[in-house]
Amino acid sequence: MLATLPSGEDVGYLDDQLKGQVIDHTEDVLAIRASWEAIQGEALPPRQSIELMTEVAESWS
Repeated sequence: MLATLPSGEDVGYLDDQLKGQVIDHTEDVLAIRASWEAIQGEALPPRQSIELMTEVAESWS
């Protein structure tokens, strides 16, 4: 998760099965943002994602 605080500072939040952590170091936040933007660039629009998941789920039946 990425957020901009009222102060204007950008922060990130990462979690896994063991713990969560707030990321506030500028370079780390920029790395998270770059990763997120790369993922968004590859993702299908929501409706197409649903259609693809439905198609795949039906093929497994």
